[in-house]
Amino acid sequence: MNIFPAFRLLLLFIIVLPTSTADVEAAAIKDTVSTTTLEMYAKLPGAGTLPAAEDERLIRALSYTGMRAFRAICSLPAMTRDQAAAALRRLPTRKIRYDHMPLLEKLVTIDGVTVDDCRRLIERLAPVDFVTARALAGLAHVAAMSVDDLFRLIDRVERLDEPGRWAAGGLFAVTAITAAETERGLELIDELRERQRWAAEQQCRIKGITAPEALAGLARLRFLSESEAWNARALFMQPDMTAALAAAWLRGYFTIPRQERERAFLQMSPADRTTLLRIFAAAADYPLWRINNLHDITDDRGREIGSGMLAGSSGDRLLGLLHRLQPAVQQQYGAGMRRLLAAGSRGEAIAVLRRATAAARKQAAVDLTSANIYVLLAHGSDLYDSSFRDILVPVLKERIVAGFGGDLLAFLVATDPESVFASDCIASLAQKGKLTVFLPANPVKQKQVLDLVARSALHNEFSLILFSATFGHILETIAPPARSYLIDLLLDAANSTNGLFSRQVRIILQYYLHEYPALLSPADRTGIGAMVATLGPIDLAPYTRPPFAEWIADGRLQSLSVFQDDDDGRSSYLSNSRTLAAGGYRPRLSVTYSLPGLSAPAAAAAHSAIAAVATGGAGLGRLLQLAAAHPVVIDWTRSMNGVAISHSVFVYQGEATQRHLLARFLKSGSEMFAQRGHSYWRREQLLDPIQDLLAAGTVTAADLRAKQRFLSIGSCGGIRAYSELNRMFHNHVDILATIGTGKTTINNPYNRQLFEVIARHRGRLSWEELARQSAAIISANLGDDYLQPGSLPAILHKIMDRKPQTDAPDQTRRTAATAR
Repeated sequence: MNIFPAFRLLLLFIIVLPTSTADVEAAAIKDTVSTTTLEMYAKLPGAGTLPAAEDERLIRALSYTGMRAFRAICSLPAMTRDQAAAALRRLPTRKIRYDHMPLLEKLVTIDGVTVDDCRRLIERLAPVDFVTARALAGLAHVAAMSVDDLFRLIDRVERLDEPGRWAAGGLFAVTAITAAETERGLELIDELRERQRWAAEQQCRIKGITAPEALAGLARLRFLSESEAWNARALFMQPDMTAALAAAWLRGYFTIPRQERERAFLQMSPADRTTLLRIFAAAADYPLWRINNLHDITDDRGREIGSGMLAGSSGDRLLGLLHRLQPAVQQQYGAGMRRLLAAGSRGEAIAVLRRATAAARKQAAVDLTSANIYVLLAHGSDLYDSSFRDILVPVLKERIVAGFGGDLLAFLVATDPESVFASDCIASLAQKGKLTVFLPANPVKQKQVLDLVARSALHNEFSLILFSATFGHILETIAPPARSYLIDLLLDAANSTNGLFSRQVRIILQYYLHEYPALLSPADRTGIGAMVATLGPIDLAPYTRPPFAEWIADGRLQSLSVFQDDDDGRSSYLSNSRTLAAGGYRPRLSVTYSLPGLSAPAAAAAHSAIAAVATGGAGLGRLLQLAAAHPVVIDWTRSMNGVAISHSVFVYQGEATQRHLLARFLKSGSEMFAQRGHSYWRREQLLDPIQDLLAAGTVTAADLRAKQRFLSIGSCGGIRAYSELNRMFHNHVDILATIGTGKTTINNPYNRQLFEVIARHRGRLSWEELARQSAAIISANLGDDYLQPGSLPAILHKIMDRKPQTDAPDQTRRTAATAR
C-alpha cells in the first residue's frame, strides 16, 4: 500500500519548478505537508508526552524521508501518541534513504507489525549499499508476506554477491510472487554462477512473466555455460520477448549440448537464425572479453598479472587463478600444479598455470557454436590478433570442413540467410590475412561470396566503413575476375543508391582509382573513370584538410599521453621517455597538467628524479615509480623553429583524476591525446571519463568541437573503436590507430615526429606529406594495419558529419546508369 501519493506528486512539482521560484514554492509545499502530518499525528489516541509546540518543531524539522517514515509509523494499527512521540525523537538520528521507504511502507501494512519492527527495519537498512538498497526496495512487491518472512528474505539477499542482488531485484518484480515462491527463487539464484545471475535478472523482468514461469526459468539457467548465459540475457532483453518464448528458447536451444545446438540452429527458420545472430552480436562483449583476457594470466578485470606479482603470490592465490578456468581445464592441470606447489617449485607451478590459461582460451572457443564464432569474427577488430588468428579461425575452419565440406559459401548461406554479418566477417578475415583459409579458389564461387559481401556491406554506413578499411586486402586476395565483379557491384550501388551510401561508395571507388590503380584491371579503371565523369568527382580536400596552421598559431604544440601501471604500461612509459630524451627533449614537472592530490614531499622527490634524468643520470626508473604512485605529470619539452613542443606523460591514477585530467586536456587547447597500453584500458582512459564529463556538464559538445584534435590510439584496435571515437568527437578529430596490433616501435617515434614535422614546416603541409615523411616508421615496423589521418576510413567518417555537395543532377545519374 502506498500511503503518500499526494506527497510524491508535490515533490515532483518541487523538482520541475523554475529555479527562480523553486525555493519559495518548495518552502510553501513543505509547510503544507508538515501541517498535514501534524494533523495525522494529532488524531492518534493519547495525550502525548511532548508539548504541542515541541511536537510541531520536531515534525517540521524532519527531512522528506524522515517525514515519510514518520507518517508510515503513525499509520500503524493501535499506534498511540506516546509511541509516535518516542519514534519522532529517534528519527532525526537514523539514516533513512529514499530507497528504504517502499519497504517500510510495505512493512506497516503487514498484520501484526509493531513499532519495534519498524525501528528494527530502519536500523537494518541504514548500513546497506546502493545495490542492496535497490534490491530490497523490490521486496515491497512480494505478496502474502509475514514480518518474519520479510526479515528472513532480507538476510538471504544480503548474503548474495552483486549480480545475485540484481537478480533478486528482478525476482521481486515478478507479478504477484509470494514469500514462499520468492524464497525458492533465492535458493535457485544461490546455485547460479555470475553470468547466469545476470541472465536471471533479465528473465525475471520479462513483461507479464508469472512466478511459476520465472522459477522454471531459473532452474534451467543452471545448465548454461557462461557465454550461453550471456547470450540468453541478451535474448531476454528483446522488447518483444514473452515468458513463453523465453522458455521455448531455453528448452529448445540454450540448455541442450553444443553439438545439438549446432543442428538445432540449422533447422530454424531464416528469421529465427537471424534473430539468434543478432543476439550473439548483442552479447559479443563477454566472449570477446574472455578469449582476449586469456591471452595471459589476468585478474578479474582482465588486467595482466605481472611476473613479479605472480612470483610473490601464495600457493592458494595461484590455485585460485586456476580455479577460475573451465572445469575440464582444472581437471587436466590441477593435480600437477598442486604437486609442484607442495614440492616448493613455484616457478614450475606458474609455468603450468600459463599452459592451463592457454588451454582455457582454446576451450572457450570450442565451447561456442559455429554461428557464434562467425559473429565474433565479424567483430574481428575487437579481438587480439592471436585470439582471431590462432584461436577462433582454426576452430571455425574445422567446423566448416566437417559440416559443409569446406564450402564457405554453403556455410554463409546456411548460417546468415539475410547476410547481416557477411561483409564484416569477410572484411575482418581479409584484414587479418586469413581470408585465403576460407575463400574458395573457384572465381565463380568467389563471385557468389562477394554477392553476399556487397549485400551486407551496404547494410549500414559503419559496415561500409569497415569494408573500406579492408577493401585493398580483399582485392589482393580474390581472383581478377572476382575482383572486377566486385567493382561492378559497387558501381551499381554508386549509381542506384541515394544519399550517404552513394557518396561513400563513390569515394571508395574514386580513392582506389587515384591511390591504388595497380589493384584494378584496365576495364575496372575505365568503369570507375566513367562513373566519375558522369556523376562528377567528389572533392576530398574538405575531408583531408589538416589543422596544423591553427595548431601553431599560438606558437606551441602540446600532447598528453596516458600509460597504465602494468608490465606493458611501464615498459611503454620508459621507452617513450627514452625516445623523447634521445630527441633532445628535457623533463619538467608539468605546468599545464598540475593535478590535485600531489603532496609536497612527492613533488620534491619528482623534482629530484627529474634533475637526475636531465643531467643524464639514472633517475628515469625512480620517476616512473613516483608517477605510478602519485598524480605526477611530466612535461618533456624542446623548442623547434620557434615552436614550443611539449609531450606530457602520466600514469593512470583512477576515475576521478582521469576526469580532471581530460577536462583539462579539452579546456587547455592541447592538440594530441595518446592512449597507451592494452586496448582494454581505452574505455577507462578515454571513453568513460569523457562520457562522465559530458553527463555532468563539465565539458560540452562545443568543447569537443572547439578544436580539431589528434588522437593517437597506441593499443591494439579495431574499426568499431575507431568509429566510436569519431562519433564521440563529432567526426571533428584526426586519429592514428591500428585495426591490428599496436606497436611501441611505431607509437613512440610517430607521436614525437608529428609535432616536429609540423614545426619544421610551420604548419604548411598536408596529411599526405606527413604520411610520406613517416612512411619509414610505418614500413620498418610492419605497420600496414595502421590507419593514418587522411586515410579512406577517416574520409568516410568525416563525410557523415557534412551535408552532401551538389553533384550531377539526379536525372543525369539515372541516364548514365542505364547507358552503362
